[in-house]
Amino acid sequence: MDERLQFILDAQSDRSTMAELCARYGVSRRIGYKWVARYAEEGERGLADRSRVPRMCPHKTRPVLADLLCEFRRTHPDWGARNLLKVLRGRHPEIANWPAASTTADLLARRGLVRKRRRHRPHQHPGVVPIATAAPNDLWTADFKGQFRTGNGAYCYPLTIADQHTRFP
Repeated sequence: MDERLQFILDAQSDRSTMAELCARYGVSRRIGYKWVARYAEEGERGLADRSRVPRMCPHKTRPVLADLLCEFRRTHPDWGARNLLKVLRGRHPEIANWPAASTTADLLARRGLVRKRRRHRPHQHPGVVPIATAAPNDLWTADFKGQFRTGNGAYCYPLTIADQHTRFP
């Protein structure tokens, strides 16, 4: 703030051009003119940093609609976002712009109305040997590739044998 105020005082003294002044303070000319205009409008208060958060978001779900969705979810805790939207569209035809199912699901999750599901681990047969080897030749695998006829009409039954530590067939 002190540097910006000094910048304004130097700019009002007319001892140097705006380009020279901005180069001395390490700002662009656009920023320099912005500070001068803000100081003229609001005084010292105009030199403070301002929030960069958007003032409005046109695609944001309206609070009334969000409350309606959340209240309906509380009455039907087992229904998903698509089902909630389908029923609410039928009950409230006067509302034109309903959010997407994904937006509704995100809203319900943010409000804590979605229960976490238990993670299902893939089923593994109890006789499967874990593929964890410490050195080469600890575990070898064989893979049957099917059969085919050779040129003389005899069948060939190929197997692929691989060392699981080095992955070298």
